[in-house]
Amino acid sequence: MSLIRSLEALKQPLDFTRFSRYCKDMSDIDSMLRLTNENRILLEVKKETNNHIVDKIINSNQWQILRELANNRSNYYLLYVTHNQIINANQAIDLAECKVKYLENCGISLDVSDFEDTLSCIHYLAFKKLEEKYYIVIKYKNGEMKYAIRKPVAKKWYLDNYVSISCDFNSYDEAYKYIQTRYKKYINVENQYLLFRKNTKIDVLEKTFTFEDFKYMF
Repeated sequence: MSLIRSLEALKQPLDFTRFSRYCKDMSDIDSMLRLTNENRILLEVKKETNNHIVDKIINSNQWQILRELANNRSNYYLLYVTHNQIINANQAIDLAECKVKYLENCGISLDVSDFEDTLSCIHYLAFKKLEEKYYIVIKYKNGEMKYAIRKPVAKKWYLDNYVSISCDFNSYDEAYKYIQTRYKKYINVENQYLLFRKNTKIDVLEKTFTFEDFKYMF
């Protein structure tokens, strides 16, 4: 469903100048897409010029704003594309035909060589399944840290080293419910539970939980 009701209204510029003294940066976002599989795309579109090289774009303040909005969430993709159309306020840019220059997920650059155009990239992301895995690091009051076992056996609740078959949780909700259950035991109320999401190159700390996050539930 398109939330854009009027192309004429879309063309009308917005004047931000009176906000400038309050802002570190000011920028627009060319497009935000929520796909049918709940993947999100933050899209930046530029005219194909020597000034719009990938390195310059992804190191800009504008791109940093997009990264902050994505906030390392695994279903958020930052997409940079370019077009070769004449700049004309009365002629819409055909985004489907734009060239994919760069794609990023959780701060990691993804290969775009197989995409013929933006449409093929969107098609791929619309059918890309989220394959998330999480693990929990327990931080005890004395500062000692251990890996939580998803399904404890013989009252063994943790491992000294990470072992995927024992430590991986299949979803954020599963890990969250595990932490909630642990805080029901008084012995755990001073522990912290660090929830990590596994990633290709570097794991991401999703959240650090304390008893304060759950005490209202008990």
